Amino acid sequence: MWPSRTSSRRSWMVRSRSGEAGVSRVGCLIALVLFVLGAYVGVKVVRSEMDYRRLQSAAVQHARLAEEQPDQTIREGLQARAAELGLPAAAGQPTIRRFPDHRIQIIIQYPAALDFFGRWQWVRSRRIEIDRKY
Repeated sequence: MWPSRTSSRRSWMVRSRSGEAGVSRVGCLIALVLFVLGAYVGVKVVRSEMDYRRLQSAAVQHARLAEEQPDQTIREGLQARAAELGLPAAAGQPTIRRFPDHRIQIIIQYPAALDFFGRWQWVRSRRIEIDRKY
């Protein structure tokens, strides 16, 4: 009449071996790998963006003090900040222009290369342009 306990155990064991449980494990593993990969790429992109913003902040600070600082001092300060951030040499070579109406323009252009796993590289052209009265 009633199924015995051994037969219900066997049917449960047969169901788990049919592959249903393995499919969910593989799906979970794939999701985990995609999450880790996304985090790896995200950290690199965020770090590059933060370096860009820090250099931009330094350029704004130098533009604020433009009345007191000669171009060479501004250039040296930006070169030091770019080197401190580990940016390419081009980031430390700003174009500085002063205009008769007491305006300063600082332009920094450099390639930002992101390396992924030592095989792939994503190169973005970064440009910082500050135009400010002093």
